Amino acid sequence: MPITTSESVQKLCSLAVQQNLASASQLAMAVQTYILMKIEALQCNYLLEHDSGRLLLRDRTANDPNTNAMDEWASFDMPSPAFQGDWVAYASNKVALFNDKGLFTGVQDRGRSEITPSFKGGYVWLKNQAYQMNMLLNTMIPTNQIQRGPYDFFIPPNQNSGIFLMDRAAGTLTMADFALSQTTAQLQVRDPGSKKAINVAYSQQTKTMYITDHQTPDILVINPANRQKERIYTEHGILGNLTLDDKLGLIFAVLADVSKEPAVMIFSMQDYSHQGTILLPGKRFSEVDDPCDLIAISPDRKSLMVMTYTDEGALFTPIISQIDIAKKQLIKSNKLSQEDKPVGFAFLQPEVKIGNVVTFDKLLVDKGIIHKVQMASLLRQMDMLEKEKDKPLLDQDIETAMSHIQGNFSNEEIETVTEITKETVNQMAQDSFFEWQGRSDMKAEEKQVFVERLSQVKADPKVSKTNGVFVLNWIKGLMG
Repeated sequence: MPITTSESVQKLCSLAVQQNLASASQLAMAVQTYILMKIEALQCNYLLEHDSGRLLLRDRTANDPNTNAMDEWASFDMPSPAFQGDWVAYASNKVALFNDKGLFTGVQDRGRSEITPSFKGGYVWLKNQAYQMNMLLNTMIPTNQIQRGPYDFFIPPNQNSGIFLMDRAAGTLTMADFALSQTTAQLQVRDPGSKKAINVAYSQQTKTMYITDHQTPDILVINPANRQKERIYTEHGILGNLTLDDKLGLIFAVLADVSKEPAVMIFSMQDYSHQGTILLPGKRFSEVDDPCDLIAISPDRKSLMVMTYTDEGALFTPIISQIDIAKKQLIKSNKLSQEDKPVGFAFLQPEVKIGNVVTFDKLLVDKGIIHKVQMASLLRQMDMLEKEKDKPLLDQDIETAMSHIQGNFSNEEIETVTEITKETVNQMAQDSFFEWQGRSDMKAEEKQVFVERLSQVKADPKVSKTNGVFVLNWIKGLMG
């Protein structure tokens, strides 16, 4: 049986450790390697569970045949106080779609909030096509004051540091590896208490994070490698969501100051000097319930997209504006319906293909962790254990009891015990008679049937001493 699911990987590792074929540390590293191989092959994605705040790393395609649920490899669980209180959605789980040139093509519901990590950052899959979208915003906002959450996630492109988790209420940014196995750093970006997003952009050229906090005119500059940070003051007003262009060396930030007109501020990445201002039509969503205003650069690096809203026709009608980056001018605005308000921008990525990954058992053999012959034996054992699952539960209980009893009593002891009567069987099935060693979830009827079945087993010579052994175990318990 090929080992490809998280459950089969765990079972194989458990057997290998029990039989001293590999150390736990060796297997743990192998599992991490295997997960990273699946991530690199675009076989895994991150799923944000809005109602619990969990971020899951799961297989994109492998479903559990029993539950039809995706195979889960890892999770990043948020502190439980984060999701106490009343929560409401500020947007539906829809994304605005653009082609690779930045042309707006429509809005589509993406179903679950999920992103596939890639070298380019993140992908969402719609209509069997990949769209680039690096930010995964939580669609929920709290109606009351909280200490933690909601959490937003950002996957920087062209880097190997991992993913970034932003806690709005706590004001922190957390760095975690791609496999969600460890937290590498946590930084306090602003004072606790805000409901607005912590906005993040990443430069491949400088290997630097640029952050704005929706509270100050500052740009926080962080080097993930050494965790150094520098706060750059700008004098133009409170800054909101941002993005950047490495080739031009420019940072584009939404001016989120309620006392000023909606605009995009442009700064130099070299010295943070002001390089221009582009006015936006409509009003900022960040002035109402939204945690931030959407902004992104098209893959061809020629267009900047920003979302605002207008009250003309209907309240809070979204507007997506396309800006020519070279000319720093507004080209076009697309007016959406109120129901089509997106939670993110996604850009078409042509010719993205899913890669292939060897099975986990082959990985262990190829790396010399477990010998090929030993692996074959482990796979046979796993296959036998899998077949055992098809047996009725009480048969499994009896076999487990027999294995335990025969391993603790000699043949001489077993032979000295006589048959038990029906009355004894009934008595032994009572909880008050002796300390029950069966499954804790057994019902009274199951216990009765279990004892009766165990007292009647005689056909198999391997368990022909069942009755005597069971009584002996009971007597020893009374006398001990």
